[in-house]
Formats: sequence, structure tokens, C-alpha cells
Amino acid sequence: MCYEKAASIYREELNLADLVPGEKLSYVVRCLVPLIDIYIHQSKFEKAEETLSKLVQYQHQHRFFYLDTLERLASLYADKGHHQDAERVYRVILPEKIAKHGEMHVRVSFTYNSLGLTLSRQKKYEEAEKFYLKALQASKTSGDEMNSDIALVLDNLASLYTDTGRYEEAEKTCLDSLETLRETLGEDHPHTAICMDNLADIYVEQRRYEEAESLYEKGYEILVKRLGVKHAEVAVNRKKFADMIDEKNLEIQQKVIIDSVFSGKDEKLGEKDISFAEKMKNIASDYQKDGKFLDSRPFLEEALSIQTNLLGEEDEATILTIMNLGACCLSQENLDESEYYWKKAIRLIKRHLSIEHEYHVFSLLALSTLN
Repeated sequence: MCYEKAASIYREELNLADLVPGEKLSYVVRCLVPLIDIYIHQSKFEKAEETLSKLVQYQHQHRFFYLDTLERLASLYADKGHHQDAERVYRVILPEKIAKHGEMHVRVSFTYNSLGLTLSRQKKYEEAEKFYLKALQASKTSGDEMNSDIALVLDNLASLYTDTGRYEEAEKTCLDSLETLRETLGEDHPHTAICMDNLADIYVEQRRYEEAESLYEKGYEILVKRLGVKHAEVAVNRKKFADMIDEKNLEIQQKVIIDSVFSGKDEKLGEKDISFAEKMKNIASDYQKDGKFLDSRPFLEEALSIQTNLLGEEDEATILTIMNLGACCLSQENLDESEYYWKKAIRLIKRHLSIEHEYHVFSLLALSTLN
């Protein structure tokens, strides 16, 4: 369909509405709603909201048109990654729905969940969790605790727990979601398979690779059977599976290095030389990319020990490792240790490099965040 042409027709129809005063209200509403949809599909958000404001001016009995369209607008904002705009619109919708249905109505649970998801995508986890829990409570007012709406909220809540490192809560919540989906939609439903993938993601974060692999494979079988091998969800499943295999293999390689760290020499790795220190730093970097700063610290400390012995504290590479340890301690909220490393780096930079060196500026900025 040519959206511009359709929009033009609806705008002309709105102008003609004055010719039929007795039918103007329903006639205008019938034109405004599809016109708003057209603007949404064209990503003309400002025009869509402007037209929405016109729609809400009409009689109260037609406000459900307004809320329904407003939710479509918020959903599209979220899909396009405009999460702040989506949040703003959902916060307009929520009090309207509560006023109409009450806080714990099933219909309000959808908005709680959507707002929670939008907040979570902005990393506003604490507030997002509150809305997810409200959504669960509202959904359960239906008297049926085994429904797919509840499973959707549980799945989103499990993702939040995973993102915040609360893996035990994430696993329990995701298992509850999976059980609900099995009861309501069946074992071989695509939504059930996607939930299996989400549970596998949680296991990967905990390095429980065998359990994760089993779930990915089970989910893959269901998705291929129900959606076909070319479906996007199948591609997502295979990508996650491949990433898990890569991570598993990296873990094996790292274990070989870890076992040799304190032995001094290994046939495959050789002496603890500068290249060995670089391997330590690379492993630390891999852990930090995954947000695993605690795991990265022993490798940075080992690298620093080797560099100090072979290059001396005054070497630029050694100073950079000291700075990395300062950042690592800061991420763990070990403020005293972080301060120690940053001050040490600043002292060495002044003595052996230059106060104009980029490391000096960066270290001063980092130290200032501790005060």
C-alpha cells in the first residue's frame, strides 16, 4: 500500500466530516485511527502523537481507540530502540488504564510488563523489577496461574536477573516460565523452545555448558519442526549455540594456561616471558569483556609480576597493567585497593613518562571518581 496516498485520502475525509454533523464523531474517529497507524508505520512519530492528541479530544466513550493506538505507538518506539520515548508514552497509558480498570486488573498487567521491559533495556533495573512483579500480581488476578501472559513476564524477569548477575533467581524464574509454557502451549511450541534457549543462556553465564547444550539442541529441534529451518528464531538459536561452543573451547584453553601459571614452565607455553604476560593480559581482557572482573584479576596480577621482574616498574607496559588493576578493583568496588593502584600509576608516570602523557590524564580522572 502507498502510505502517502492513503494518508492523503484520510485527511480529505476528515475535511468532509463537517458536511455530516450528526455523524461527525464516529466518522472522525474512523478516519483518525487508521491515519495514526499510517504515521506509525512511516515512523512519523511526531505526527502520530499530534493526531493522537486530536483523537483524545473527542467523547470519553471513544478513549479506548486512543489508548489502543497509544500502546501501538509505544511498542513501535521500543522496537525501533527509542526506549526513552516508549517509556514516556507507557507512563501516559498506565494511569489511564488504572483509572479505568484498577491497579490489579489483567489488562493493566500488559502495560506493567511493557514498561518494565522498556526500563530494563535502559538498565533501570530496580524500577523495572518493580513493574515486572506488579505485572505478575495483576496477571494472577485472573485466577489462572498457568497462562502464557504470566510466562512472558517471568521470562522478562529472568532476563533482568541474568543481566544483574542474580543467576540463582534467574534460573528459578526461567524454570517457572518454562513449566507454565509447557502446561499452556505444549512442549513443542515455539515459545517454549525460545524459553529453553533463554534458560540455556543462564547456564552459559554459569559455565554449565553441558546443560546449556542440551537445551539449545532441544530448542533447535522444536523451532525447525514448527517454523522451518530458515526462520529468524532458528538463526538466533544457532548463533547462541556457536557462541557457547567458542566460549567452552576458550575456557579449555584458559585452563591449560591457568594450570601452568604457577609452574613456571610448560612444554606448550614455554618460560614465563613477556609473551606469557601478554597471554595473561589477553585472558583478563576476555573476562572483562564479559563483565567478569573478579575472574580477570589473578591474570592481571600475574602479568604485572612478570612485567615488573623483566621490564621494571618504569616501563610503559607495566604502568598500563597497574592502571588496569586499578580499574578492575574499582569495578569490584574495592575502593582502597583501586586508589592504591591509581596513585602508584600516577607516581610512576610523573617519574618515568610525562605529566602530559595520556596515561596521566586518564589516571587523574579515574582517581577523581573515588573521591
